[in-house]
Amino acid sequence: MLANKSRNVYRCVALVMGVVFATATSTQVSAQSRADRLSQSSVTETSTASGDGQSVNAPGGQLAVFLGHEDHVNSAVFSPDGSQILTASWDKTVRLWDTNGNLLTVFQGHEGWVISAIFSPDGNQILTHSVDGTVRLWDTKGNLLTVFQGQHEDFFRSAEFSPNGSQILTACNDKTVRLWDIKGNLLTVFRGHEDWISSAIFSPDGNQILPASADKTARLWDTSGNLLTVFQGHEDYVKNAVFNPNGNQILTASAEQIARLWDKKGNLLTLLKHEGEITSAVFSPDGRQILTAGNDKTARLWDTSGNVLIEFLRHEDFNVYIAEFSPDGNRVSSSNLV
Repeated sequence: MLANKSRNVYRCVALVMGVVFATATSTQVSAQSRADRLSQSSVTETSTASGDGQSVNAPGGQLAVFLGHEDHVNSAVFSPDGSQILTASWDKTVRLWDTNGNLLTVFQGHEGWVISAIFSPDGNQILTHSVDGTVRLWDTKGNLLTVFQGQHEDFFRSAEFSPNGSQILTACNDKTVRLWDIKGNLLTVFRGHEDWISSAIFSPDGNQILPASADKTARLWDTSGNLLTVFQGHEDYVKNAVFNPNGNQILTASAEQIARLWDKKGNLLTLLKHEGEITSAVFSPDGRQILTAGNDKTARLWDTSGNVLIEFLRHEDFNVYIAEFSPDGNRVSSSNLV
C-alpha cells in the first residue's frame, strides 16, 4: 500500500518535471526591450505516456508532458533532429520519448540513479552515466554496447561525446578528466584541477576540452593534455562550462548565483545573475542567446550582452535543475529536482 502511494507521488512529480515549453523565435525575443513573463492563463490538453489515455492539463505554452518515471528526473534533452526527448532519473532508468509524450524505449541496467543521458551527434547512440560508477553506451533500442568503468578513483560526474562521435570524455570526483575511444579504451588523462570536476566538454571542432571544477575555475586544454587557459574569478564552485557554437566564447555557471561569459583568452565579457544558485547555462544553437536555470525557480533567456529576454515561470514550487534548447532553438526543455 505504501509502495503504491510512493510511486503515485513520484509520477505526479514527473509530470511537473519533464516539460517542453514553446518559446518566441530569436527574432521576436531579440525585439523585446524588457523581460517578459510567459502567460500561464491558457490551458491545453495533451495525452500522457502512461498508456491509460488520461488527459493532462498543461499550462499555456506547454506542448507535452512526460509521465512515467518513478523518481526525480535529473535531465531532459532533445535528440539532434528534435524529434525525440531523452530523460534520466533517480529511478535508475533512462527513457526515450517522442515529442508528444509517448514512451519509446526504457534503458535499464544501472545499479544507481542516473545522473544524465545524452545522444550521440548522429542520434543513433545514447550515453548514460550513473552514481553506480559506470558510464554506459547504448543503441536507441536499449541494447548495451560498452561499459566505461574501473579507471576513475571515484564516480563519474559527466560524460560527453566528441563532435564526430568517436570519443568519450568523462569527468570525475578524483580531480581528473579522461578521454576514451567508444570501445572503452583510455586515451588521455588530464590532471591539474585542485578539486573535483563537475563537467567536461569538447570544443565544437573536437580539438580542445573544457572542464569545470569545484576549485572555482574552468580550464581549457588541447586533446593532447596541454593547458591553454584558466578561467578564474568565480567565488564558488563552477557547475558547468560550455562553448558557443563557433568555439570562440565560453560560458561558465557557478553556485554563487552568477554565470559568466568569456573569450577564449580568459577575458570576462558579461555577467548573468539569478536570485538563486545557477544550475545550468547553455548557448542557443545560433550562439546569439543564452539559457540559464536556477534555484530561484526560473529559467531565463538572455542575449549575449546580459539582457533578460524571457523569464520562464513554469516551476512555481520547484527549483529548475536544467534547461536546454531544442536543436532549432525554438523550444526549451526543463526539469526539476524536488
